[in-house]
Amino acid sequence: MRLISGKKAEPPDTREFTPAFTYAGLSDKGLRRSVNEDSFVVFPEEYLPPHGPGGQLFMVADGMGGLLSGRMASEMAVNIVQDVYFNSTKGLVGQNLKLAFAEANSRIFQKAFDQDLDHKMGTTCSALVLTDDRGTISHVGDSRIYHIRQGEIRQLTEDHTEIADLLRHDLLTSSAAANHPRRSVLSRALGIEEDVDVDFLYDIPLHKDDRFVLCTDGLSKISPDEIKNSVLDHTPEDACRSLIELTYERGAGDNITVLVVQISL
Repeated sequence: MRLISGKKAEPPDTREFTPAFTYAGLSDKGLRRSVNEDSFVVFPEEYLPPHGPGGQLFMVADGMGGLLSGRMASEMAVNIVQDVYFNSTKGLVGQNLKLAFAEANSRIFQKAFDQDLDHKMGTTCSALVLTDDRGTISHVGDSRIYHIRQGEIRQLTEDHTEIADLLRHDLLTSSAAANHPRRSVLSRALGIEEDVDVDFLYDIPLHKDDRFVLCTDGLSKISPDEIKNSVLDHTPEDACRSLIELTYERGAGDNITVLVVQISL
């Protein structure tokens, strides 16, 4: 089990609307997996005001391709994205995230080719960047980012699975989708194809007491309302622990990773 937590406190001379935030992240391999193929990152881990270059990056990734290949893919994703993003010079969050995701996709795809793998190697990747009083999201796969505000929870990302795609086009009913044998098959992920279509969400306003939850699909047995209640009732660190424990109570059949970010202004 891997845990990180921290508090980013603003010095007195920061701008009026620059947010401070508390965060925690926890990852666990679950009950049925021998290897944890999930990765997550908060970067930079040391203090850096969100209005500084690049802001603050939070990210989760869920690897696929079998044991070590999946772990390698998710680690490559979080490491490449943070490196390319913070070393890009364009100065625009969205453009730099786009470059970072494209580079991660290319290098994971090439890695599988170079190793002559007889299966595809890939990973989901969901990233949240906080700069000034705004958030930006980039996302591919079926990991999720939720936003909690004023007692309501909303999923900001769309699941990129074959079944979710059919649901969005009204080609399948919700009841048929619930137990469909291909409900976890991804339609998009980093590293599977030479090019990938990544979703972006810009200019998310940050309000006091907003919470963001980033999680891999190991948390799929926990409903959005249960996630909301746990996050609102606990500190970020305790919320991560509570959600992992609840997942264990329901079988923990997959790796589980949760990141919780609480905003204060």
